[in-house]
Amino acid sequence: MVARICQCCVLRVAFRLLAAIACAGMLFSTNAHQVTAAGPVSEKEHVQDTGETPHLSHGRHLHRHGVPHPTVQPNAQRFFTTRSSEIVLPIPSEEEAFTFAVFGDRTGGQPEGVDVLADAVRDVNLIEPDLVMTVGDLVNGYNRTDEWLAQMREFKSIMNKLLCPWFPVAGNHDVYWRPLDDPEMPKFQHQENYEMHFGPLWYSFQHKQCAFTVIYSDEGDKETGEKSFSKPQLQKISEEQLSFLKQSLVRGKDCNHQFIFLHHPRWIGGKYGDDWKKRVLPFL
Repeated sequence: MVARICQCCVLRVAFRLLAAIACAGMLFSTNAHQVTAAGPVSEKEHVQDTGETPHLSHGRHLHRHGVPHPTVQPNAQRFFTTRSSEIVLPIPSEEEAFTFAVFGDRTGGQPEGVDVLADAVRDVNLIEPDLVMTVGDLVNGYNRTDEWLAQMREFKSIMNKLLCPWFPVAGNHDVYWRPLDDPEMPKFQHQENYEMHFGPLWYSFQHKQCAFTVIYSDEGDKETGEKSFSKPQLQKISEEQLSFLKQSLVRGKDCNHQFIFLHHPRWIGGKYGDDWKKRVLPFL
């Protein structure tokens, strides 16, 4: 009996010792993980320290469920634009399967709305598409350069957590300057800022026998620089951009599909006028 009791005591001590070792191992593993691959909280804090995401209140999008997708530098065969921008938009490498996601307009709410954007980044990373397209209004805009730059950095900081490449489209919030009577307002408002930090206003690329064309729907008046999506005369495509669009469609004529992305739905007419119906629709 005494032997059995001693044996049970020894077993209990052994089990407790093993449990303590396991707990210590888990703690060490957790600490080691935090050192080698910073978790969402520490990465979020790091982003906040740099001032890139002042309106983001969580780090849920920072938990990656895979590895970043391989990309390649754009070349003349797969990428085309007639605009000038120092921003290089890497394109997905071409494998077998093909999926892509589209992020909608994210403006019109509070600055903290970037939380929703970050959630979208997290969710899209779960399905790992080949690429993500946007449809414009990337920043709240309607401001001066300093505030615009802060919003641009915040948007890009969050979007760059995607595992796949993403492609910008310019919307009115991305290019409209306010106040309009600001003596420092450039003639074409935030257009130069946009191309300096997001990329060309129009471009196209090809991926797995599909052509993606991005066009710009806020050129406005070339002479005065006025922009508005409520005046039909300002919702016209320039000859320069129309020429690009025609060339882009020709380049993609042998693709299985062609996709065109722009911010304003000009095809519905009304305040957008009939320029799309008369000058663009006939050769689509």
